[in-house]
Amino acid sequence: MDRFQTNYTSMKLLKDATAVYKVDGGPTKFFYYKGVINRDPIIGAKIVDFYVDRKGYEDGFDRLRIDNSTHTITIWQKHAFPTK
Repeated sequence: MDRFQTNYTSMKLLKDATAVYKVDGGPTKFFYYKGVINRDPIIGAKIVDFYVDRKGYEDGFDRLRIDNSTHTITIWQKHAFPTK
């Protein structure tokens, strides 16, 4: 699979979760909130940080960083959710 795809079953599991992201250390923006995915493109970013408030789910991760300048992805299973 070469693209991120969602379906009703996978989104149903996330119904209580919230995901936000920051582009190059900028302001926090919603990625997933109350069942809605923000589909704004992220173009030309060097670093994109995703933070997930899993609402008690044990599976998954709390933070994921995509660093296009070093071609790396870093995953934190436990990380604080940003307040802003």
